[in-house]
Amino acid sequence: MPVEVVESDGHWIYAQLAGLHYVYMSEATDAASYDRHIDYLRRVIAEQPLDQVVGVLYHVPRMSVSPGQRRAMSDLLAASYDKLGPVVSSFVMVTSSAFNRGLLRTIFWFAPPPYPFNVAANLREGLRYLAAREPELDPDALEPVLLELAGRVS
Repeated sequence: MPVEVVESDGHWIYAQLAGLHYVYMSEATDAASYDRHIDYLRRVIAEQPLDQVVGVLYHVPRMSVSPGQRRAMSDLLAASYDKLGPVVSSFVMVTSSAFNRGLLRTIFWFAPPPYPFNVAANLREGLRYLAAREPELDPDALEPVLLELAGRVS
């Protein structure tokens, strides 16, 4: 399965494969690294062709995000709302933190994104959600590939 690692700073990695944008963020992602991620994501959204629809999987096993970082992400997504609706087929956030899953579900309930979304406890669950909407995705084939990518960052 061809994988293109598009960007990484050692604490997060952004890859594209099989119609999927994959982001892994490690616990070691500090404030400066998170800011680089937001800047990179801003460019990705701006450059995403309107005729290419993609699934998005954020894999954040455990990470503490400050209120300012949440606000930066919220502001970026709000500013990109109209563009993201047509180009994101579905979105899933994978985190092992029950607290973060609950928080995200609450946020999405109050301010739903313009695309189908899910919050999953593990990578397998997240991939199954995406595969239900993107039949060409094979969770069994993708899971080891994504775990290998995640293993590249600290």
